[in-house]
Amino acid sequence: MIYNDFIQIICKKYKIKIEDGIVIFKVFENHLKNITIGNINYPDYKITIGFTKKKSINVKIGIGMNCKSILVKFKNELYRVSGIEHINLDVKPTDLLEFEFEKIRDNFQIYLKIDESEKSDQIQYDSSEISEQIQSDLSDISDELENNESEKSEKSEKSEKFEKSEKFEKSEKSNQIITRWLDSESIEIGDIISKSNINSNPDKKIKKIIIILTPIIKSIGEYFKIIFESKGYLCEIKYKMTILDCIGSMPDIMYIILFNNENHDLLPMRFIFYQIEQANSVFLSDSKLLKRTILMMKKAEKVWEFSQQASRIYCKYCKNKLYWIPMPFVNIIPKSKYPVDFDSGIYDVFFFGHKNNRRSRIIDKILKYFKIKVGWGCYGDKKLEYIAKSKIILNLHFYKNAGLETCRINEILNYNKIIISEKSPNDKLNVELYKDLVVFVDEIDDNLSNINKLVSMIKFYLVKLNYLAKNNLDNKQKLNDKINSLILLED
Repeated sequence: MIYNDFIQIICKKYKIKIEDGIVIFKVFENHLKNITIGNINYPDYKITIGFTKKKSINVKIGIGMNCKSILVKFKNELYRVSGIEHINLDVKPTDLLEFEFEKIRDNFQIYLKIDESEKSDQIQYDSSEISEQIQSDLSDISDELENNESEKSEKSEKSEKFEKSEKFEKSEKSNQIITRWLDSESIEIGDIISKSNINSNPDKKIKKIIIILTPIIKSIGEYFKIIFESKGYLCEIKYKMTILDCIGSMPDIMYIILFNNENHDLLPMRFIFYQIEQANSVFLSDSKLLKRTILMMKKAEKVWEFSQQASRIYCKYCKNKLYWIPMPFVNIIPKSKYPVDFDSGIYDVFFFGHKNNRRSRIIDKILKYFKIKVGWGCYGDKKLEYIAKSKIILNLHFYKNAGLETCRINEILNYNKIIISEKSPNDKLNVELYKDLVVFVDEIDDNLSNINKLVSMIKFYLVKLNYLAKNNLDNKQKLNDKINSLILLED
């Protein structure tokens, strides 16, 4: 039992710890059993909280992503909690607050924070109300993931059929691109649509947006911040998402999560999961990491995807809330102490990114033709310096058949450089979006038999007249306006 001056927590067999005033109960599958005392079947898994004083309190409850939902009982009131809930209560001695949950397959945690309440700034629930928005059952995810390997061969046989069945339609009402996969036999994907409208309920109007990512991809957050602030939202970039952040999150704050490697399993009250990994990424190929990704998608209000390709892996888990949202881009003049015109270029070509055998073989083959600066693992100011000092920036896929690396491209565009990139045949939406700004060449074959096409294209754009003719600054502003119009939260 844990006490403070007015709360008594009765918990017979859960591991309990306290962090930042939050009580955390770790629940294991073998806890969910009843014991019989005499003729009474006693729910040994129940967590009971008693009160010793009369108080107005705000109870903040969070459940880990492995759990579908729990029931919270107080007097004649019943609440079903499937994520984060804040409940205002007037308690007095002898009152009990009880948590109950059904049988589960995985371990999870319950998070509890109780504060004295000022009711004016908290959520009030009708005593007869039980949330209808219960997350769908997650218990079958592990079994389905085990079948992934056997499904891969079948999907690959259908890939050609899939590509032929992709169709693009224009919506006259919204004048936005809507992508529909019409061959449902090839893949169950539902619709990925280009306009994301989160709220129709005025009580949930978003006032602030918090973007969660890693410093390696901070440019995405910075562009998002400019776009959202231009639309009237407060916006903040964070590289950590603490338990306190999650359990204290409010309905007028929307989180956009691009990267989540936290040790805890708690998620904010409201969030969009922005899936930015390539299909062959470890986050979508390793079964444990993929399961965590799917659990986040299940809990999210919306799932945003930057590319068509990767969505084939997970779409069946979120097909009614899956949206194509391009990587954010803002047409600005970058801060640079280096000239960015053609004549000031020290290097013919600059390539940056992670090193692998595929990229190394391609670059080794073209080194004899051009003055190339290679930036394996080059980030931050050094990367921007080399972009400014180079005439052409080369984009090579880490994996074959990758989605177009639009985050990388967006970083380069504002330096007014020619970008030469391998095509992404399975990412037609982004290729269409960038066709006037990027020079595309066929994806390099494994045996490098078609690499001369890349060499010829680089030579062509190292001619100043050709370079200047392609580098149309008006196209950048058109891209800016198009992407800005697609990144929407509310009507």
